[in-house]
Amino acid sequence: MIYRAILGRIIFRTAVHVGSGRATDAIDAFLRRDATGAVVIPGTAIAGALRGIATRLAPQLGMRACNALQPESEWAKFENGVLKGQKQPCKCPVCQLFGDILPGNGDRQPEKDVYEADTASSRVLTADAYLVADRLSDAGTSIRDGVGINRSDGAAARAGAVKFDMETLALRAEFKLRIELSPQVDEVGEDILAAALMEWAEGRGALGGRTSRGLGAFDLRDIRRVSIGDDARGLMAFLRTANPWESASVDTEWFVIASARVRARLKQQSRTATHVKQEGLVTRAFAHVTFTLVGDGPLLVNDTTMAALTGFDHAPILARWLTGAPTTGTGPLDLVLPGSSLRGVLRAQAEKIARTLTTQRIAQLPKNQTAEFVLHCPACNPVESRDTAALSSCDTLLLGSLNELDEVEPERVCLACRLFGSTQSGSRLKIEDACWSVSLPAKCLKVQDFLAIDRFTGGGLDGAKFDALAVMNARFTVNMRLDNPTPWEMGWLALALRDLRDGMIQVGMGASKGYGNVHAEDMKICLGTVHQDDRERFGAQLDWSNVASSGAFDTITCSEADWDHHPEWAIAISGWVEAFQAKLKTVARSLGNHKADVLVDSYFGTSAQSHYPVAFKNVEKR
Repeated sequence: MIYRAILGRIIFRTAVHVGSGRATDAIDAFLRRDATGAVVIPGTAIAGALRGIATRLAPQLGMRACNALQPESEWAKFENGVLKGQKQPCKCPVCQLFGDILPGNGDRQPEKDVYEADTASSRVLTADAYLVADRLSDAGTSIRDGVGINRSDGAAARAGAVKFDMETLALRAEFKLRIELSPQVDEVGEDILAAALMEWAEGRGALGGRTSRGLGAFDLRDIRRVSIGDDARGLMAFLRTANPWESASVDTEWFVIASARVRARLKQQSRTATHVKQEGLVTRAFAHVTFTLVGDGPLLVNDTTMAALTGFDHAPILARWLTGAPTTGTGPLDLVLPGSSLRGVLRAQAEKIARTLTTQRIAQLPKNQTAEFVLHCPACNPVESRDTAALSSCDTLLLGSLNELDEVEPERVCLACRLFGSTQSGSRLKIEDACWSVSLPAKCLKVQDFLAIDRFTGGGLDGAKFDALAVMNARFTVNMRLDNPTPWEMGWLALALRDLRDGMIQVGMGASKGYGNVHAEDMKICLGTVHQDDRERFGAQLDWSNVASSGAFDTITCSEADWDHHPEWAIAISGWVEAFQAKLKTVARSLGNHKADVLVDSYFGTSAQSHYPVAFKNVEKR
């Protein structure tokens, strides 16, 4: 073939932010645009996301693991000495397809020409993705705000300077995907590419920034391969057109056939890849939880952009605002609950659970409980930037101890940062923006007026009137996924989701005014594993006899309504919770040069002992 390319359509389920690196005093991050002002997803962003999936999947297909999965990065090997420990490029199948790691170093360091001469560039060309022309009218942009939560009172953490905003593209934005293949791409290369695309086709893909906070989730549709033959007729056709993919022959069965080859490769492997030292970097399993978040009263996640457009002081996040009355969830008005809002309150509740269990355990110790609590607290305060605070954020404690290219070892951050992530370490937990789960009712929004009271006269305070456009009878469909989960992570999430189901968590603004009371309904969990031995991590008692195929995974699903008929799920969840409780006992925080017994409590700015009476009530007696 003289020309081959993979085509498809990327349809975003949520808003998306692909940053440009530019910021102003008004907006912290703009969308990336080309010279004409059109929003574009760079081919490098698409290729990087594909390569990441392919790198983690390749060992499960029986292929040699990339050196990027080893504990020491390739860059560190260069810095530690000329070609120390690495006499030649990686040459794994993924590097052969997407290009070798660190090309071009020989230009700056001639002594490494031996390495440079043997490197190869990518065999695939990923084009920049542009909006589909007939969907340009729907591609509205808006400003998405975010703020950290103060752990002591649940209000915005203004003192921590964690307020940020970004420009986002509305959900259902559609982009054209095009990946051109060089003649050197063989069947193995096509299988690697197909394996990554299989995950995207199942909706387990994300592009852009803030993906763990709800943005960038998409579905890949209409995957097909186009080609032009290498005969004289094909050559002339290729030379006469500027866009050869438009006149090439279409093979709609390629993805089906390639997917079958990938599944056959997976079945040939009797167990998960064990030749990678850090096996957590290899794709092994996922847990997908869905539920309906129901509002028990008014609900409002404020959007300053919509507030300015509508004239209200506070207004909800809308994917787009057009004229006409709201009709359905796919109509002109789309109510959105940002994943960052739900993620923030879930993390705060999870931290509270972990600290409570730790406090109960520390209370049984005979002495030095103050220092023991600080040393073994499983959750830092992510909005605390004072390094003298007892629960200062892990990012603050790591500041100055990491080089620019160093990877943060999991043991150097608290359990909360391992699960929910931080600026120094990413997160495998993704909570998507939630859209309305049913047709929007005719009266889903309600205007409410508020007036501050003058404390001296008892009347209304002049100039202190404000209003809010609140969401009533809210019903949002929530999707959250944890990649490569461990039992203790599953147990911790189970405890936090139980509190959400029981209505113990408030979402959005105005909690003190009666806003944000919610509960979860119709909860469903889907577990997926690549190989059979991965199933043991979740509990051998689960019934894996009737699995469904989803991309590279075998999956089982159980909904809340069926739990009474499947007691093995309750046993498995209890086992996860026990694993979490056992994990709490292994926590040992790294405090740098600070001594645990002199640190100031990060919530109240005073001695930690006076604010944790349960843990420290017996200190003086002992």
